[in-house]
Amino acid sequence: VTTIRLENMFWDVLTEIAAADGMTVNQLITKLSDEILELRGELPNMASFLRVSCLRYLDRERQIQSVPGSVAVQPVPLQRVG
Repeated sequence: VTTIRLENMFWDVLTEIAAADGMTVNQLITKLSDEILELRGELPNMASFLRVSCLRYLDRERQIQSVPGSVAVQPVPLQRVG
């Protein structure tokens, strides 16, 4: 069991990314972790990696929105089950 401490804003971005990919936040974090471990063999600071991932996502979204005539992909709204 790993505990990850992030500011709320980063959790919000991770939730948006996960929803857009049809995953839970836990599934997204597991996928990102597995991919970086396969690529680099280690991940010394998971929280830092997730913060950078969020910032890269936000930067990419900003770039997409700045292109005239482009339509950014909107995340799927979260739905409460139960």
